[in-house]
Amino acid sequence: MTHIRAPHHRLCRHALLLLATTAALSGPAAAVNRCTDAQGKVTFSDQPCPSDTQGGAIVVKPATGNAGPTTRSVRTYTPSNPPPATVSGKRARIAALDEAIANLVKKMEADNQESARTVDKLYRELADKERIANMTPEAARASQAVTFNHIRSIQNAAGERNREYQSQLMQLRSEKDELQRMP
Repeated sequence: MTHIRAPHHRLCRHALLLLATTAALSGPAAAVNRCTDAQGKVTFSDQPCPSDTQGGAIVVKPATGNAGPTTRSVRTYTPSNPPPATVSGKRARIAALDEAIANLVKKMEADNQESARTVDKLYRELADKERIANMTPEAARASQAVTFNHIRSIQNAAGERNREYQSQLMQLRSEKDELQRMP
């Protein structure tokens, strides 16, 4: 199983601990406004969004560690039944299984790379001192909490998809091995 790990995981772990301590001391969930300007720049503030931006109030809740169901679906593989009756049918099925295995591996690698790019982008946003400097401390903490929750949900969803991909690969390889053992 492939794990997606940020390059600065120790720093992030310390930042997460600081954020959790701050959140615990600050009381219940904080109301924050998420505003998007015409250029697509997103800001978080405890003040209402300016009239030239879109957005509104969001509620930042403490992290539960449960990302919930994934937003992507992964198709479930169903093996062909019964096995091919002829040698040429068996060869064709093995070739189709080889192609399906190769395609699934490519899809899994692309999905992992996409998840890693998204997580890296979110970590870069967390490190954007200029963006954070323009926020109130409460809004900065809320923005960080939202980003950390987003990162965790992306990683959890990627892990679930990888488990599903691995299950499908095992089924495909098992069917291929079974066909190859047949006379």
